[in-house]
Amino acid sequence: MTDVDELFPTSSEGLPDAQDVTVVRLHDGDELDLRIRPVRKRVGDDVLRMLAYNDSIPGPILHVDQGSRLTVEVQNEGDMEATVHWHGLRVENRYDGVPFETQPPIPVGGHYTQQIQFPDAGVYWYHPHIREDYGLELGLYGTVVVEPSDPSYLFSSRSPCQCTVVSRSPSLVTLTTISEPCWTFSVGPGIEPL
Repeated sequence: MTDVDELFPTSSEGLPDAQDVTVVRLHDGDELDLRIRPVRKRVGDDVLRMLAYNDSIPGPILHVDQGSRLTVEVQNEGDMEATVHWHGLRVENRYDGVPFETQPPIPVGGHYTQQIQFPDAGVYWYHPHIREDYGLELGLYGTVVVEPSDPSYLFSSRSPCQCTVVSRSPSLVTLTTISEPCWTFSVGPGIEPL
């Protein structure tokens, strides 16, 4: 049987600390550098080796205008081959991030340029499509907020959303209701986000 440590690196020594999530406001024609690399993240009493987009877990919130086109420069400094899949966005097939189907995997140390368009307003997400069980669990995911061009559109990033978070402990279940702008996320008492 193979030792788990032999499959994926686990040491966090010498890695940069994970950063707080930021909102990156992007406009038509902008370029985004998206770097995949390992970081150190404190979870409870433990310091873990995790993976991040631009050093944050989750990755940066990308806030773009409907109808925009961006150039995304992906640099893979992670532990394995990677792609970036733009979940729910209507993009050109070659930029969809599905390995061996729409693009070749980005090797460790490699680079890939994607041209991403945002024809539809809404909330989407980005993540890898190689070993999702590893990349997603270790932090490779992020939110995309596409601001509608029509101000009467049902969704707006300024619209309030409600979310109920369930926190469980051996003897207590806590429900916390959050009402904030849709693209932000806060947590209730006793709940620590990754």
